Amino acid sequence: MPLTAKVATSNHLTWNMWLWLVWLLPAVLIAIKMFAPGGQEKLFLMLLSPIIILLAGLLGWLPRFVLKKRGFGYSPSGVSAAFAVHWWAFSLCVLGIDGADHMGPIPSPLSLAMPFLGDEIGSDVVRLSMAVTGLSYAALVVLAIFTPVKTQQRRASWTAWVAVAVTPLILIGLGALI
Repeated sequence: MPLTAKVATSNHLTWNMWLWLVWLLPAVLIAIKMFAPGGQEKLFLMLLSPIIILLAGLLGWLPRFVLKKRGFGYSPSGVSAAFAVHWWAFSLCVLGIDGADHMGPIPSPLSLAMPFLGDEIGSDVVRLSMAVTGLSYAALVVLAIFTPVKTQQRRASWTAWVAVAVTPLILIGLGALI
């Protein structure tokens, strides 16, 4: 079992919040979408939210389960950064999807929060976030399987903090450039 006393705070924090974040964040995102203006997608979310939350939770929990089975008691720095990127991209993807009803399109919660983005940039952010969500999840699984057990035995690591701070800015910025 790796020593956990010398592990960065961000990696301990990621490890400890992993269990509840993978279940709570999808539920909160669905609740935000349910209370935002919308149309037919609300019916879809109402009916399928238990399945969506269950799948997001189980799939989100898988990399941590693999790490724990391999003997980790913390999240390695690369995994913590990929975790932050994954859930930021997932959140922007869900919140950026526009609604629709028989009257026409309905702005997404992301468009309502940042009206300066516009519809086209918002759509680009959603597409980019979808791709990053898939790629970052694949990276999480690969890192969970192949990271050496004695990785990141230092007290300070900035990778997770940088990923948390920069990911939404990069996704929105790239969405504006595409």
